[in-house]
Amino acid sequence: MPLFAYQPRRPVPWGMIDVVLALSLYFVMPICVVVMARDWLAMAPASVARVDENATLDTAHPLARVLLESPNVWAIVACVLTAVVVAPITEEFLFRLLLQGWLEAVERRLRRQIPRLRSVAAGVLPVASASLLFAALHFRAPSPRLDVEAIVFLICVRAVANLLTMGLALFWVRLAAGATLGDLGMVPGKLWADVQLGMLAFLAATVPVYILLVAATSLLPENTVADPIPLFLLAAVLGGLYYRTHRIVPAIVLHMAFNATGVSLALWTSW
Repeated sequence: MPLFAYQPRRPVPWGMIDVVLALSLYFVMPICVVVMARDWLAMAPASVARVDENATLDTAHPLARVLLESPNVWAIVACVLTAVVVAPITEEFLFRLLLQGWLEAVERRLRRQIPRLRSVAAGVLPVASASLLFAALHFRAPSPRLDVEAIVFLICVRAVANLLTMGLALFWVRLAAGATLGDLGMVPGKLWADVQLGMLAFLAATVPVYILLVAATSLLPENTVADPIPLFLLAAVLGGLYYRTHRIVPAIVLHMAFNATGVSLALWTSW
């Protein structure tokens, strides 16, 4: 279909070191933000540092608990903005644009050097690799139940950390790698078409992802979080969108719409 036609582009100008630095910031920055909020601004709730080993293990999604239990409207608004706006933009920038973009450049080079790799459809390995890491990082093990105030704090910490990570990584690839607006997946003239494409992908992918979530939840042992399984499918669709268009807006729109659906369902069940 012309709407989903493959759009070739030059290999991304950033390399492995740039990607490793960005992903390292993704893991380290939340710790830095927690330390800053706790020691410099005295904002961390005392319950963040207190872990009750005898507490009941909790498998509920932290955001769902805030939506269902928090009496603070502003806390709910902050968490919704984090889930629907901040997380989709920052995660698509890191996992699709930086990581998958670099993996595509690596795959292109290896396919020229290793003819056997040409038996695998182009794009499958980069999309699958980035999707697997994305899904794995959303794994949640049962953990002691935190109070809602601590959950709100940690969600806001992750939002601030993600924004700082994206800002620093964006500055770095622009300065050190010379990335252009096109390298960063932005084509201003196609913004509205990209929004439409993202919403079309959302309509096509959401029901299968939720069906897979329900099936995985019913088949896995009790107290096992099934999130990574359907999220791998979602990430594969996101990666496919980026691979076919090499524009980041469709993936961001799909990710936003999917997260907004989850938030809406949680709010609906709380009424």
